[in-house]
Amino acid sequence: MFLKEGVFNQVGTGLTVYIREKDGSGELRGILINDSRERNKIPSTVIAKRGALISNDDGFEVLVYDGSRQEYDPAKKILSRLDFDNYKVDFPNMGEVRQRWAEPDERTIFELFNPDLDNTNDVRNLREFKLEVHKRFISPFLALSFALIGCASLLLGPYDRRGQSRRIMLAVISATALQGLYLTAFNFARNSDFGLVLMYALVIAPVVLCLFLLSRASETMRRQMLYGAKS
Repeated sequence: MFLKEGVFNQVGTGLTVYIREKDGSGELRGILINDSRERNKIPSTVIAKRGALISNDDGFEVLVYDGSRQEYDPAKKILSRLDFDNYKVDFPNMGEVRQRWAEPDERTIFELFNPDLDNTNDVRNLREFKLEVHKRFISPFLALSFALIGCASLLLGPYDRRGQSRRIMLAVISATALQGLYLTAFNFARNSDFGLVLMYALVIAPVVLCLFLLSRASETMRRQMLYGAKS
């Protein structure tokens, strides 16, 4: 809980830990531990390919595998190295580990609809919960909008033997603009309900428009307009 990836973590006094990454099973990879807690002893550095953090009665300890332990004596100018298959490093007791407050995008729909009103963070972020619920309902339609924009851009209009590069660029630009406007509306919705209305409009309007343009009624209307203009 207190070891972050990609940064040097200060664990107590004189103990620094670096972890490149943590996988889903809790295994640590790319470990570097610098231990200078005891003043009368030479500081040591442990480098290991992988490891695991476990708890015990006295605190925590890290079990590391496939690595080496190095010590440099500045007085004698000697570097000592010990390669190992597995090694254990004790961590100091950091006190009670508290559960981290879950962000709105980390929660289920049921949790978003039922925040803990006794929790200060939940009460402070009630609007964020509301916004997250709306986002989860709108997001699938946003994907549908992108697909329909591509279909409408490529299928409408006469066939061009020279290629469809212009229509492809039109679809890409339209989808990019829609994504940008949607993100802007999402940020605006943090402070105003008008932003929520704008989010729904930006997502639903392209769906309705593209479905109409791809429908038979739209084709009939275009033919009538074309023949009417010729006559």
